[in-house]
Amino acid sequence: EFDPTANEPRVPCPLCSRQFAESRLARHQQACAKAAAKKRPKFDTTKQRLPAEARSLHKDAERSARRGGGGGGGGGTRGGGSAAAREQVPLQRKPKWKIEHEQFQAALRANKQIAQAEKAGVPLSSLPPPPGALARRA
Repeated sequence: EFDPTANEPRVPCPLCSRQFAESRLARHQQACAKAAAKKRPKFDTTKQRLPAEARSLHKDAERSARRGGGGGGGGGTRGGGSAAAREQVPLQRKPKWKIEHEQFQAALRANKQIAQAEKAGVPLSSLPPPPGALARRA
C-alpha cells in the first residue's frame, strides 16, 4: 500500500514528455526508446469490414485502378478507377436480422394497404398478395 516513490520529484521523459519519479526514469527511458524505435503498421479498415474473398478482389480492383485500368482520364469519379473496377467487389450477403427487418416492414406496408382498401371500400381481391403469402403456399 505504501509507495516509496510517492514523495520523489517527478521528471519528464525526454522522448514522450510523461512525468516519472527520478528513480523510475532510467527504466522507463529504456522501454520508451524501444517503443519509439518501432514503426506502427497502418491500420487497414477493409480488413475489419470485408471478408477475405472480397478483400482480395478489392485489392485487385485498387491495383488496376492505380495502373490506369479503365480510368479514362478522370471521368468524374472520386478516388480514381472506373465504376466497373468498384463493382467487382461482390455484395455481401445481408445479415439475418436485416432480412427479417425488411420482411417485417413489408408486412406492415401490406397491412396498411389492406386497411386503406377496406376503408375506401375497394375489394381486397384487387390488391396484390401480401409478401410471403406465395412462399407459404409452396
